[in-house]
Amino acid sequence: MLETHFHLFLRFLSMTVLVWAFSAAGLTQQAATPDVAPAPAPQAPANPPSQFAQVHKLMQQGKIDEAIAELQTFEAHDPATKGPALELGTAYYKKNDL
Repeated sequence: MLETHFHLFLRFLSMTVLVWAFSAAGLTQQAATPDVAPAPAPQAPANPPSQFAQVHKLMQQGKIDEAIAELQTFEAHDPATKGPALELGTAYYKKNDL
């Protein structure tokens, strides 16, 4: 019976060593792969603050339709920018076109 336990222990030990060896080989391969550079960020429009300043000026002058057209153009040019959506909402609110 002692021989059976010893034989099982050796089998367990050999399996543990094999698992450890394969894990170490996998970690070595993983460390050898180069990191992929992140994608470059999209370019922002030339001067968004001046664009918004122009829109604010149009809205203060009561030219809401022109401000909306400017904002729609700006948003179409750079849809990732969050500012035009808020400004469009404000313009439509001032126009009472909800």
